Amino acid sequence: MSESKPVQAVKPDSGLKSWLGGRWQKLERWLLDGSQPVAVHQPGDLKADAQWAAGQQQARGSRLLIWASLATVLVLLIWASLGHIDEVVRGQGKVVPSRQVQVVQSLDGGIVKEILVHPGEHVEQGQVLLRIDPTRYSSSLGENKAELLALKAKAARLHALASGEAFKAPEEVQAVAPHIVEMERRMW
Repeated sequence: MSESKPVQAVKPDSGLKSWLGGRWQKLERWLLDGSQPVAVHQPGDLKADAQWAAGQQQARGSRLLIWASLATVLVLLIWASLGHIDEVVRGQGKVVPSRQVQVVQSLDGGIVKEILVHPGEHVEQGQVLLRIDPTRYSSSLGENKAELLALKAKAARLHALASGEAFKAPEEVQAVAPHIVEMERRMW
């Protein structure tokens, strides 16, 4: 059979505790227990047992929370002093052109149907920049055309009345709006 080699036990005091040596207990007392010394337990030592029991009753969790909070604040202060944060400044200003001021405005407003250019895009003179919704203007145009036809028919009637001739409506009015011609004939 094979011989088994003895396994070496790893000391629990390896790492940071072994490097600090006896200072670990002082550090632990300073971080966790405040001013009370850490008592080494010896059987039958009532004073050491009482100190140990009093140490167990102290609020170690709250002390750790305070230290963790202080460490977090310290880390944040270091980060704030070394980190770069973009600053956003808002203010009002005035754009002053380098050439003559040109006023760009619409003679008659409307509702924009389609924008054909994008910001920063170069445009040429005469290029269509946007389209306006024609609904409002087409209805207004229809009303104006109807009024024009009615006025032409009325002018023809009044001319016939003044000259003593028979009423003859203009062909344009007769073709497009015969109801207007009929209304003017009834007035004749």
